[in-house]
Amino acid sequence: MSIYAQLPPHGRQFVIKKFVGRTLVNSKTKSVLDRIKRLEDAISKAREYLETGAHAHWHGFQPLFVRKVRDGKPLPPHKDWVQNVFLPRQERALQNAHKTLEKLSQQ
Repeated sequence: MSIYAQLPPHGRQFVIKKFVGRTLVNSKTKSVLDRIKRLEDAISKAREYLETGAHAHWHGFQPLFVRKVRDGKPLPPHKDWVQNVFLPRQERALQNAHKTLEKLSQQ
């Protein structure tokens, strides 16, 4: 018997099940739950930034390429950008993650 006969065929997916709290959750559901938690955290930081100015230098607000600098200090993100671009994208991603979680729970 060759070693290739013992390997699983292509396309077969293995789902690892873990206990989260006291319930049995597979790895896909756990990853979606972790993503929802990160998105909710990002949304709360963005709203707090808009209200009080806290979390101005949070890594989630960093631009991809070049930071704006004035007098050698990096500038915080513009509040209009956070309100009109960052928050809607994160909220849309959160809605999609909830839909994905519903689909996984129906299976």
